[in-house]
Amino acid sequence: MASQLSASITLRLGETAYYRHQVPEQGDPIGVNQMAAPCTVFTIQGLSTAKHVLSESIERFGRLDDVWSPDFLQNVVLQTPSSQESIRKDAEDILRPYNTSSIYITFVSSGALNEGPYFLKMGRLHPAYRLYPDYAGAFIAPTVPTEDRYCYKTLDAAAYGETYPSSLTVAVPSPLYHSPTVEKPFAGTRVGVKISWTSAGSAQGPHREHIHNCMDPGPRMQSLSRSY
Repeated sequence: MASQLSASITLRLGETAYYRHQVPEQGDPIGVNQMAAPCTVFTIQGLSTAKHVLSESIERFGRLDDVWSPDFLQNVVLQTPSSQESIRKDAEDILRPYNTSSIYITFVSSGALNEGPYFLKMGRLHPAYRLYPDYAGAFIAPTVPTEDRYCYKTLDAAAYGETYPSSLTVAVPSPLYHSPTVEKPFAGTRVGVKISWTSAGSAQGPHREHIHNCMDPGPRMQSLSRSY
């Protein structure tokens, strides 16, 4: 059986590097023929006006999210449950200083996308992960989610080779993708846990990742058995 091609897509906005998640969000296509264009999703609910929502959200995103930046305002998606003739004009007025090239308005009653930064490619929105260099050597193998929500893969991307040539690259998602609720008050909070644990899809054992990639599972398991 032929091996499946796997690649980690990295992009730069200004001086900041990003990983584009390979699996797009569900939903109807938005626009056409974009080549990984940065995009921000906003939600307009109830009687709120586009001017109020955009002004408040842009300030909030910049204050709370280290993944999002004004560069993601190059394209904007406005989610709204109802048709308001003033939405586009109000949005154009607020976004004019940011040189926004495209504004897309989608009408949703339920199942709206999470607000925040995305990459819009061929009509599909891909979550954006900011890449940080692990200059302290805190990680053995940084991982990112796969198509299977319970499985991860090793992030094989280098984004800061000119500054940190020997450092791994760690991808972090936007906290805006997960809003706190009464049941989940810490949703969207980023934490660090100094412990080794097992996650599906990642290599396990006391050796480095590149050694695992060169070994068949059989000898590897025998080696692990002898080490305990």
